[in-house]
Amino acid sequence: MPLFYLIRDFFCQISLNIQHFCFSAFLLPILSIVVIRIVRLTTFLSLPNGIPSHDTFRRVCSRLDPTQLEARFQNWIGNLLEILGTTVVAIDGKTLRGSYDRKDRLKALQLVSAWCTEHRLVLGQIPVDSKSNEITAIPLLLEQLDLAGTTIAIDAMGTQTAIAQQIQDADADYILALKGNQGNLHTLAGAWFEDFEQQDCPDEWMVDHCHLVESGHHRIESRSCWVFRASDVFGASVSQGWLGLKSVVVIRSQPQLWNQTTCQTRFFLSSLAVDSEQGARNLSILRRLALNLLRRHPGKGSLKMKRYRAGLDPNFLLEILAASLSHPRSYSPS
Repeated sequence: MPLFYLIRDFFCQISLNIQHFCFSAFLLPILSIVVIRIVRLTTFLSLPNGIPSHDTFRRVCSRLDPTQLEARFQNWIGNLLEILGTTVVAIDGKTLRGSYDRKDRLKALQLVSAWCTEHRLVLGQIPVDSKSNEITAIPLLLEQLDLAGTTIAIDAMGTQTAIAQQIQDADADYILALKGNQGNLHTLAGAWFEDFEQQDCPDEWMVDHCHLVESGHHRIESRSCWVFRASDVFGASVSQGWLGLKSVVVIRSQPQLWNQTTCQTRFFLSSLAVDSEQGARNLSILRRLALNLLRRHPGKGSLKMKRYRAGLDPNFLLEILAASLSHPRSYSPS
């Protein structure tokens, strides 16, 4: 049987609801499925000599060059995405279930995969060297993908300045998880956000904010998301070390189960612009101006209460404006 037909048969058999398998224990069960569904297979496969034996499948699958097979796969996916389009690509490492071989003392296969979130498609994958980790595998995977115009999301293992630069050089944006492996940066972000929450009126720094509540699987989870300018959080000197870094994203999730409620706060570095236009930056300047006016008012009360009162009482609003003059004067409504 020609190699093309053999590989095509192999692919079709894998597609018959086989999800998790160990290669060494895979061939005999899958051939049993083929025998059961032989009528269905013959509608789109040519099997003039019958079904190849499991030994044939094992020899062919073991001798195929995975690099060449991966290249053909990515070529097919690339043609597909030209039609579908993609904007967000998630990079993550996984352990292939059932790949550990106890008899031959082979470790489980570690893979780094690129996942298209919109269309739920695997764009590519690369194995992690047994003597290395995901940090060395991620750049190799990125080199194989056409990233232009996409946003790449990577877990904390990929939060490296070199990876950020590689993504930017490919005309793509990044969202990188910030955890303890970037100790100083993570500490700075955590301390800054803590100060942000303790301010009476923190809107001066916040670019965007949203809140979402979802329920399902016997739990209720609320998520809050804040977006800040990276230069405000870290300062210009730190931000310059990360090519294209423009924003810091904070996500706080609170899942509520029947017997407990937990809270987790996560930080992300992103090259996505926080301002779609200059208007957002001008609005921030006006916010700071309004805060300064509130601070100059000699009356008692927090900034939050002064803002609330000014929104309700036009006379108090004019008092605040009058207090901002070089020579404050009282205002008497006519």
